Amino acid sequence: MRSLSMGVVTGSSRKPGKRAATTFLYSLAAVALLVAFSPTSHGGQTSSNCVVFSETYADKVRCVNYGGGDIECDDPNTGSYNVAATVLLAGVDISQFNGDTPFELMIGNVDLSNVLSDDPKYATTKTSATFSYTTTYTDNNGNDHTVNWGTVKLKWNKKALTVTVNFKNNSDWDDVEYLWADQYDYNDSGPITDSTEGEIDFADVVSVSFTNVNITGSVTTKDVTARDESDYTISSIKIVGVGTN
Repeated sequence: MRSLSMGVVTGSSRKPGKRAATTFLYSLAAVALLVAFSPTSHGGQTSSNCVVFSETYADKVRCVNYGGGDIECDDPNTGSYNVAATVLLAGVDISQFNGDTPFELMIGNVDLSNVLSDDPKYATTKTSATFSYTTTYTDNNGNDHTVNWGTVKLKWNKKALTVTVNFKNNSDWDDVEYLWADQYDYNDSGPITDSTEGEIDFADVVSVSFTNVNITGSVTTKDVTARDESDYTISSIKIVGVGTN
C-alpha cells in the first residue's frame, strides 16, 4: 500500500476528465451499502465492523491547438473515491483520547494516517475530527496552485467510530492516488469482480483488518484517434466494494 501524506504533497502525477453525475450515483451506492452492512443496522445492535467504498476513473483525450497546424494531444484522467466505515469501540476508554491519538486507514492502494491534532479545531472535549488534504499542480504558465484534494472525517462515541472519506483525483495534480479503479485501465469492456484488503487502526488499541473487500463494477474501453492522429485507448471505470469483520 502506498502512503498519502496530509497537506501539500508532491510526487507522481496522473491526468483529467469529468464524471460528476456518475460519481454522485456511486457515492449513493456506497452509502446504501454502508446502511446495509452497518453494525447498527440490525435492531440497533452492534455486531460487526464494516467498510464500503465507491470509485470512478475515466480517461479522456485532450488536445491543444498551438496554431499553424501544431496540435498536441494527450490522454489525461480524473476520478474520485468515497469510503465509509464503522469500527466498534467496545471496551475502549475514549476519555483518554488526545491530540496525539493516531488514526490510519489502509484500503486498496491508499494509506491515510493522521493524529487528532491534525484537525486545527480538535479539542479533548470533542468526539470528532476532520483532516483536510491538499495537493499542487503547475499551470501552463509555470505557476503553482494548491487545491483541496480530499477530506477524512471521524466521529466516535463509546460504541463505535465512524469514518467518512471523500477524495477527488486529477492526473494534472501531484501525487494523486487511485484506490483501486486504475487497476482496470485498458481492460476489455465488461463486468468487474475482484477483491482487495483494508485495515483501520485507531488510538493504538483498535486494529481491524478487512481481508476480503469484495469489488464489483464495470469497465468500458474503446480506441480513439485524436486530432493529431495519435491513437489512444481510453477507459471509463466504476466500482464499489464492501467488507465486513
